[in-house]
Amino acid sequence: MTKTHLTRRAAIAGAALICGPAVANEGPALITGVNLAGLEFNSSNLPGRLDHNYVSPTTEELDYYHAAGARAVRIPFLWERAQPALNERLDEPYTGLIDRLVEACGARRMRLILDPHQYGRRRVNGEAMIIGESAVTGAHFAHFWSLLARRYASADHVIFGLQNEPHDQDTPRLIGALNTAITAIRASGARQLILAPGNGWSGAHAWLRRGNQAMLGVRDPLSNIALDAHQFLDADSSGTHDTCAADAGGRLDAFTAWARENGQRAFLSEFGAAANAACERELIGLLEHMAANRDVWIGWTYWAGGPWWDEDYPLSIEPLSMRRPEHRPQMQILRRYFQ
Repeated sequence: MTKTHLTRRAAIAGAALICGPAVANEGPALITGVNLAGLEFNSSNLPGRLDHNYVSPTTEELDYYHAAGARAVRIPFLWERAQPALNERLDEPYTGLIDRLVEACGARRMRLILDPHQYGRRRVNGEAMIIGESAVTGAHFAHFWSLLARRYASADHVIFGLQNEPHDQDTPRLIGALNTAITAIRASGARQLILAPGNGWSGAHAWLRRGNQAMLGVRDPLSNIALDAHQFLDADSSGTHDTCAADAGGRLDAFTAWARENGQRAFLSEFGAAANAACERELIGLLEHMAANRDVWIGWTYWAGGPWWDEDYPLSIEPLSMRRPEHRPQMQILRRYFQ
C-alpha cells in the first residue's frame, strides 16, 4: 500500500459497534499492531521534502496506538530516500527519522517493522527498475540491507520486512534477491526476525495460484523468518473499495493449510476493511482465523494509520484529531484482538 493523492493505494498506490472480549485461543501471543504510513508517500517525487511530499509518524500517534493496545508498528519508507545512491551511504536526515521511531518504539516496548515500500522495484533516474532483473541488482539490495541491519542490529524490537508487495517479476530471481539480502543481514550480526514477501502483490488469497510455493526456497541460516502476506477484503482483494465480499474472511484458509503442511510461519503485514457492517463482519472473521491458527500465524499489522490520510479514506483508523482521539469503528474491533 502507498499513497499519492491521499485517498488510498494510489501508488498502485454508521457502522455496527461490536462489543465484548475476543475469544481466547491457546498458543503463543501474536505480534499485533498497525501500519503507520507517511515516509513512503509520493514515491515518484524524489527525494522529496519532509512535511511537503512525505511525513513521519509522530510520538503522539505511537502513544495513541499503544494506549489502544497495539504492540507493533510497521513503518513503510523508501529505499530511494534512505539510500539515494546505490552502494553508497544512508541519508542521515531521512534515516534519522526512522532512528527516532525505533527509539520511541523501544521506549514503549513496541515492535517496529522496517518496510522498504518498493513493490519489487527501485527508481533510478526516474525509472522504476525490477530488483534483481535490471541495473538494480540483488547485490545492491543486499548492500542496502547490510547497512540497515548493522544500524539496528542491537535493537531487538526491530523486525526486518525485506520489501513490500513485489509483483510481475520472475519468482526465482526474486527469491535470489531475497536470499542475498538475508545473507547480508545475518553477516552483519543481526539476529532479528525477517519477513519475506511473496510475488504477485503478496496476496494470501492467490499465493498458490501465483506460484509462491517457490517461496519455500527462501532460506535463513538462523531459521528466524516468516512469510509476509497481505489480504484485503473487497471483491478483488485490492483494498481499493469500501465494500467487502461475503466470506472474504475465509481467504486465508488455503494459505494457512499450505503453510502448515510445509512448516512455514506467516505474518499478515497488510489487511484492512471499511467501516460498515459487512466489512466489519469479514474483518472479525480474518482476525479470528489468525487467532485460531497460531501455529502458522505469528502476527499482523492493520492497514493503516498515519497522519496524512483523507478523512474519507475507507480503511483509515487514524483518529480525526489526536487532541481528543475517538476510535474509528475498525479500531473498536482491533482493540479486542491486540495482544
